[in-house]
Amino acid sequence: MTLEDYALSYAHIGWKVLPLQPHEKRPATAHGLKDATNDPEQIKRWWHDNPNYNIGIATGEGSKGLYIIDIDVDHEKGKDGVQLFKEWQEKHERISNTVTCKTPRGGYHLYFYDHNNLKNIAGIDGCIDTRANGGYIVAPPSIHPNGGTYTWIRSPSDKQVANLPRAWLDFISKYRKPKERAEEHPRKITQGNRTSTLVSKIGELSHTSLDKATIKATIQALNNTFEPPLTDEELNKEVFPALDRGWQEEYEIPLLKTITANDLLQKEIPELKYLVKGICPAGLGILAAPPKYYKSFMALQLCVALSQGSKFLGLETTKTGCLYFDLESSNRRPKDRLNAMRIDKLDGVEFVTQEEIPRKNHKMITLATGFEVMLERFLDNNPSIGFVVIDVFKKIRTEQKKTQSLYEHDYADIEKLQAIAGKRNIAILMLHHTTKMKDVSDPFNNMSGSSGLLGAVDFAWIISKDSRSDKQATLHVTGRDLESNALTIEFDKVALQWRYIGTSEEIQAKKEMDDYDQHAITLTIRKLVEQGGGTWTGTTSDLIKASHYLEKAIYQKPQQVGRYIQDNIHHFAIMDDISADYQVSKNQRTYTFRKKTNI
Repeated sequence: MTLEDYALSYAHIGWKVLPLQPHEKRPATAHGLKDATNDPEQIKRWWHDNPNYNIGIATGEGSKGLYIIDIDVDHEKGKDGVQLFKEWQEKHERISNTVTCKTPRGGYHLYFYDHNNLKNIAGIDGCIDTRANGGYIVAPPSIHPNGGTYTWIRSPSDKQVANLPRAWLDFISKYRKPKERAEEHPRKITQGNRTSTLVSKIGELSHTSLDKATIKATIQALNNTFEPPLTDEELNKEVFPALDRGWQEEYEIPLLKTITANDLLQKEIPELKYLVKGICPAGLGILAAPPKYYKSFMALQLCVALSQGSKFLGLETTKTGCLYFDLESSNRRPKDRLNAMRIDKLDGVEFVTQEEIPRKNHKMITLATGFEVMLERFLDNNPSIGFVVIDVFKKIRTEQKKTQSLYEHDYADIEKLQAIAGKRNIAILMLHHTTKMKDVSDPFNNMSGSSGLLGAVDFAWIISKDSRSDKQATLHVTGRDLESNALTIEFDKVALQWRYIGTSEEIQAKKEMDDYDQHAITLTIRKLVEQGGGTWTGTTSDLIKASHYLEKAIYQKPQQVGRYIQDNIHHFAIMDDISADYQVSKNQRTYTFRKKTNI
């Protein structure tokens, strides 16, 4: 069931529903609680606009007298409403056998019906609140700001909502606020004290677990008990600005917790998990390259290797299930690629293409409309998945807001996926493009977008070439916990797979050795030493002359030949077992080359 389905089911019971901001408790409509309704058409319009709205249920007479006992738990603040409520029940009676929701922080919402015209009460012994007239409650399966989900323990479909017991009414009588008693005996508040009284009440309520919308509704109800009440204009101008003084935010900031250096040194912390040794840790990563650089083949090749536990680019992998979002393709393209890679059967890899991806209003689900929620639900049901590919990242991005910088936009999109990867200790790899401009000093500067992308991800790969026509490419690797590296790779157009050639250092060293091995000066010295029975003595000019009668002529000037000899003395010694010494006479160097085995 979707969030919309749940909202409609609550409305069918007779409860008034209002949309709340995704992953939040605050209303998503202009008038908040006043907009609550059980009209199914209006509810469908709301969740059509945003399928990720959380669900609020208005409490009180508008919802058949719905009354909520909100039991809070917050160990950091020393609040344990569950224990307190148990102690109360032991002294009075058991009243929890009713519709019950468990909250993401470990507390409970107990649902009752009551028609005593009660209102909200906040902070009963610091950890129990009630919701009645003028309030609302967050309902399952809404998502808490901490990422947890409200869940039914006893849902309305399998349990009747009980009537509120008399014992609870007697218990809360001492907590009933003046605004409640005033309905029987109207408050005598002088006109000069109305504003200060309401502002003071905001300060009091802001140090409870009530959200701003509920506090505002409570203040409006209290104002209605005054003779005369403040007008709406006076409330908006003189009273409600106090909601933004920061009382509630200050109260909600947790106490700072530390760990001593000695405790940290003694603590056992699991090693960083690698899916590909040295280059792909658990976390959020990005693979960027220009178009037509076969980066999709690289991602698919990696999925094949991970699903089989085989090597990738010569590196060890950790076997795991894979999910591949191929969002620019129909089913045909990944099938053709697998066939071309000569793969007849492949367990442990699942695809989502344009044919499977859910849509709203004919538009693909994105990070703006709940992609991350959809992904989390899939991962909940498929715990074997340890690697996710998003091909390409652009397909699921949100639109940049006018008030948002490019950096803020990039970072905001990245954070949603990074939270999933971090919480589940999996790797998510996003495929992305590079710009047409080239920064040869730092290939990661070529990534399309702002520095927010590279700054937010846990690891990054860039495929680059000096020229598009080059057979070999470089895979540049960097990350928070990775040693930066550069692997020389080559795409095999027959097998449609990337091959590892070596690190850049290894390739450079091999090139240097090949250049040395085939250089005219090297060949000439080897031949002269061989012809001389293991020794040859002469100047650089003598070398140049002799080369024209041997295998390969030297065309450098004497000074260049001398510089080459000095630069490659270690190569002569290691590769050819030849020592090189010289004597200077009349500003001229005479070299002696000896085969060491003859010394």
